[in-house]
Amino acid sequence: MHELSSSLLACSRFSESHTGDHIAAELESILDMYDIKHKIDYIVTDNAANMKKSMTIALYGIENCEEGDADDEAVIDNPEIWQDVNDTDQHEILEMVNAHCRKERLSCFDHTLHLVVGDGLKDTKCVSSALAKCCKISSMIHTSSLGREWVISCDSS
Repeated sequence: MHELSSSLLACSRFSESHTGDHIAAELESILDMYDIKHKIDYIVTDNAANMKKSMTIALYGIENCEEGDADDEAVIDNPEIWQDVNDTDQHEILEMVNAHCRKERLSCFDHTLHLVVGDGLKDTKCVSSALAKCCKISSMIHTSSLGREWVISCDSS
């Protein structure tokens, strides 16, 4: 059984406008840099239209395939079987893998839940007025030097 994991591949300033095309180009350059585009099955994003479009562009559309056998995955990951593969065969194998990868964008459940709760709280009058007051206090603390001094004095006591 494989253990789930995640890794940060890049964290850089994105100076372009956040269109689907620009995001897709940036994602493709990162995946190409690590030569892992053929290994991507799923990418989790928020539900914004630009993210949906960028994943469709970058991953060549959403494709589904049947679940492979766990034993097959163990054999494929064995580096010894790939030692004698020539470039032509390797290219053909990578094309086959690309054709059968899931390449699917998934919606982030946490982000969706956050939006639902936020929308629900906006429509609750007693909570929304309390939240508005908290936002004003938070804004004052972060923008006012007097507010910052008050927070520092509270922290030191």
